[in-house]
Amino acid sequence: MEIIIDGYRELVIVEGNETLENVLEGIKKWVTENKRVITKILLEGKPLQEEKREAIRERKVKEFKTLELFTSSPWQLAINALEEIEYHLPRLAESLERVSSLIQEAEYGRAFSLLTNCIDVWDGINNAFKKIEKILALDYNQIFIKGERLKEKIEKFIRLLEEANKAIKNNDLLTLADILEYEFVPQIKEETEIVKKIAAAAYQHLN
Repeated sequence: MEIIIDGYRELVIVEGNETLENVLEGIKKWVTENKRVITKILLEGKPLQEEKREAIRERKVKEFKTLELFTSSPWQLAINALEEIEYHLPRLAESLERVSSLIQEAEYGRAFSLLTNCIDVWDGINNAFKKIEKILALDYNQIFIKGERLKEKIEKFIRLLEEANKAIKNNDLLTLADILEYEFVPQIKEETEIVKKIAAAAYQHLN
């Protein structure tokens, strides 16, 4: 098997009788020691998903021709995540305002369809914040925005999401519309400040 890491060949040489799982674990350790993280794995030119990896983990590497891996520095990964969050925030705020309008216009089908997408994006953003804290070894309890701990602000956003889900389950559409327009949207706009604050803390941490 030929192993290619970030376009470079022969960085890692393996024996044909080794299992795919052992080779991947060895590469992961090597990448970590070099202070990088694996962002994508291609086996025979196709993405290696976790479920597929589980199914073939004990197969010998000699059964395959190529294994290609792409890596990134944790720093770059975190910055990319922050940039993606910053890109999605204004669009998310606009979409939630639209959901509120659709509910008030009794366009419930369209409203809930759009809201489902918004909640998925919102959930992804909050998960990204958690990953960034871990990747950059930051402590959100020590970062303040307008006198409030960053961790508390993020927890507040999560509570708003729970309130919205509760209103949906109770079929309380008017409350849902109010939460979206008067609480969600202002908080989302404030998350832009959070992104800038985390980026500043990250730069300071790096230097």
